Amino acid sequence: MNDKGLMDLKHARPEVELIGRDGAVMSVVVSCKRAARKFGCSKAAVEALRNEMLEGDYQHVLNTVDKYFTVQ
Repeated sequence: MNDKGLMDLKHARPEVELIGRDGAVMSVVVSCKRAARKFGCSKAAVEALRNEMLEGDYQHVLNTVDKYFTVQ
């Protein structure tokens, strides 16, 4: 399996469904982790994404989502 990293994720910007879902921080993080795994990211990349998302406040989480995903 060709595991993908965060740079692959950033360039492809796969879709993550957040509209109409729970907007709590952990719900957003879990949805993004699932989308990254579905995209083919390695476990290490998914963990790095999670860590990056949780480095700051709620706005930082949303900025990180915007950095790596297309929101649906």
